[in-house]
Amino acid sequence: MAKRDYKNWDKNDLIKEIEQLRKRKKYGLVWEDKPENVVEQCKTELPVLEEVKSKEIITDPDKPMNLLIEGDNYHALSVLNYTHKGKIDVIYIDPPYNTGNKDFVYNDHYVDKEDSFRHSKWLSFISKRLKLAKSLLKRTGIIFISIDDNEIANLKALCDYSSFFGENNFIACLPTIMNLKGNNDQFGFAGTHEYTLVYAKDKTKAKINNFNIDEEDINSSWEIDDIGYFKKGANLKATGTNAPRYKRPNLFFPIFINKKDLTVYVTEDNKPIRKDDITLLPITNNEEMSWRWSKDKIKKEPFNIIVVKNKDGYSIYKKQRPQLGDLPTKKPKTLFYKPEYSSGNGTAELKRIFKEKVFDNPKPLQLIKDFLFLSTNKNSLILDFMAGSGTTGIATLELNKEDNGSRRFILCTNNELNGVGAKLLEEKPNINKDDVGICNRVTYSRFKKTIIENK
Repeated sequence: MAKRDYKNWDKNDLIKEIEQLRKRKKYGLVWEDKPENVVEQCKTELPVLEEVKSKEIITDPDKPMNLLIEGDNYHALSVLNYTHKGKIDVIYIDPPYNTGNKDFVYNDHYVDKEDSFRHSKWLSFISKRLKLAKSLLKRTGIIFISIDDNEIANLKALCDYSSFFGENNFIACLPTIMNLKGNNDQFGFAGTHEYTLVYAKDKTKAKINNFNIDEEDINSSWEIDDIGYFKKGANLKATGTNAPRYKRPNLFFPIFINKKDLTVYVTEDNKPIRKDDITLLPITNNEEMSWRWSKDKIKKEPFNIIVVKNKDGYSIYKKQRPQLGDLPTKKPKTLFYKPEYSSGNGTAELKRIFKEKVFDNPKPLQLIKDFLFLSTNKNSLILDFMAGSGTTGIATLELNKEDNGSRRFILCTNNELNGVGAKLLEEKPNINKDDVGICNRVTYSRFKKTIIENK
């Protein structure tokens, strides 16, 4: 399309052109930007940070200072833009997922599934905070955002806008296995995962570290063939109560081994192709047993069988291929899985500290540690402005302990009642409401207990 010269157009021509532009289809994300009380408040009242000396936790005055901010995250980000603009190395946040099940509050009201502005309210909420967060990042800075299916598409489209991070600064979308057994309450498929979106402020300046993996350990445990990694698995002869031939007669047949290349095969007439080929039958202690695999499976997967020569002749074994998470690599994979990432581990860690349930769905510590390990150096400054139970801060302290680092963190969380705190207040109406809020009862107390425990 030729570039137009508007310099000599009159008012009517310009109005006509604007009307035509309005009618054009637009590609991108559009939502009704709903007013938010805390944002409107910031237009007339600048929030400030007040130090609470009585809550200082000092273990070593020579070590770097960390901050826990109690208050609304929009207010906190506004203040931090005066004090820490362009100074943050890594941001991690776990925002409300907007499930419609009392996990997202907008203007002091829960947003439910029937709210026709449900997604617009969430986009209004997250977009204003991400704009402030972006300006806090260094040029080399990286942000991790956990999310699930309810808003992953909207969040990805939002972050891809150039006014936020831009699609050129997209690093990865990491499906993260949080429940390997799966949530069987979901329709159609048992849900196992959430997502973590990773963006850079400037991808050309950002760096993702590698995991520390001992390649000698991998090489000593696994061999490699044309298909990939494997190691010797179970003997192909079946064992157990169902192993005898009379229980599984279809699985009693000869398997042949080619002496030259030690490959295996089966035949329909149970006769070898060559006279000198070796014949194996599933016999144990003179008792006829059965194979674990059928003839059809052996025909299809001869490459998944290992032949071992020993003093008694030959034995055959299954090749065990790596399962999800069995074979780590130095370069992190886009599918994030370790048994330690299970959401139950986050809950168990808090129960170990508090001896009771104090927070719903805390993030597992190892997951956040790995995110920070991959994105920080020993002197990084880390921000989590939706800190919840404080896992990001604990992960920072643990990494410092492991590598003698000096990473610092800034956390922000409110002191509102979560479901657990509200229930406690209902049971004990005489206790101080502030004492059972998220920041005081969970986040601050967790740090205090953890630091004292590790003294």
